[in-house]
Amino acid sequence: MGTSVKGYLAFTPMVYRILVFVVLPLAAIALRIRMLAANVFYYDDEYLIGSVLVGALYMSAEILADYMLFGGICSKSGGCPDAIAVSQGGRAILKNAFVVDLARRFVWVMVYAAACFAVTRSPKEFTGGLSICLLSVIALNVSRHLQIFQLHLIVAYVALMIFIFVRMMFLFLEEIRMVMIVDVVVYLILAVAASVLTVVHMMHCVKGAEK
Repeated sequence: MGTSVKGYLAFTPMVYRILVFVVLPLAAIALRIRMLAANVFYYDDEYLIGSVLVGALYMSAEILADYMLFGGICSKSGGCPDAIAVSQGGRAILKNAFVVDLARRFVWVMVYAAACFAVTRSPKEFTGGLSICLLSVIALNVSRHLQIFQLHLIVAYVALMIFIFVRMMFLFLEEIRMVMIVDVVVYLILAVAASVLTVVHMMHCVKGAEK
């Protein structure tokens, strides 16, 4: 595990690491807790506005940050360097980067959810966090086929709108009945399944670059 993380850190630019390990999660946590502490909204409204808004922004920022690392890597115009695509060692490095980056997203989103849970004591924080992870991972399967940053902006915007709609719908459903452990488990299974399929898809794209 330590070797995988070291390989990932060596693969990623310093600016990317600072952005996704420090700036984005801390900004999301600070904004959400600030909204809660300042009572910007009534408590029930905070879930409908604060959690959805911050979650959507956090997810969109993650999609845009991904452009720095894997932007266009699945595109037919040569997003993946040939030297990496045709090399067994190069493909192993890429696969490790894909896996660890997805694990990083999951861990950091759960840190965000846990920080919010420490304030609200609501399990909705974890279903919300896993929603961020799930939808952002699905969006990566689209954005990594695009080399132009403006197209990444469009993907991020569409994902933001979908997240707001889906999360608002599920929050209303969660108001009808209490969120239970099984809900968190279902979200977790979906997020893990999406991550596994994403790695398979990315490696298929990389192998396709050999031809």
